[in-house]
Amino acid sequence: NVHTNPTVDAGPDREMCLGEDVMLDAQAGGDSTATYSYLWTPDVNISSQTVEDPTVNPIMTTTYYVQAITNYGCESPMDSVLVSLLSTPIADAGDNITICYGNEAQLNGSYAFTTTDPASPNDIFFDWTPGGTLSSTTILDPIAHPLNSGYYHLTVYTGLCRTEDSVFVTVIPEIAMQLEADTATVCDGTPSTLTVTSALTGVTYNWSPSTGLSSTTGEVVVATPGSTTTYTVF
Repeated sequence: NVHTNPTVDAGPDREMCLGEDVMLDAQAGGDSTATYSYLWTPDVNISSQTVEDPTVNPIMTTTYYVQAITNYGCESPMDSVLVSLLSTPIADAGDNITICYGNEAQLNGSYAFTTTDPASPNDIFFDWTPGGTLSSTTILDPIAHPLNSGYYHLTVYTGLCRTEDSVFVTVIPEIAMQLEADTATVCDGTPSTLTVTSALTGVTYNWSPSTGLSSTTGEVVVATPGSTTTYTVF
């Protein structure tokens, strides 16, 4: 028996953003008595080379070729489909930041084009969330005034393509201190023990002024002032 060589259609060209998946869909025909297998090339970011409808996620614009083969061993000419990558800016929310309670944090977002063509800067937009403690949600480097530790999420987008990244801002809690003296009134030359406590661990305490103090650091110091003195701890 003489069997007809099959034909194959790789399907329409596709467009996608970097990081997305797109499904290809080949259609073979030409011999109503045959069953078909497929061979896709190149073997680059493709889920399977031997199925009718593989999923691809190339990192750059790529042409995929497909050939249909019948169970009789007859082969089709190759057909191709072009998978074009649209401009995709890659978001970078910057390094994680640590601040003290009540301070502000400068966020340092950025973006780059890696394997896709760059878009015009006028066509690139930004969005930070949550925005309630930010000076602006639509610039790369807003000022944050967080009261608690948490993430800020940056989305960079152009056209249909967008990517996201996050930065964690750690807020060191406000130090609630309690200061005590074993006696607040002393005779000249008589020492008084000053003690500071807080709920936090690993805290360094500094005392001022140094006049009459046994030490200017520590949770417990001894004060022997020569005159009435107000001591401050920080």
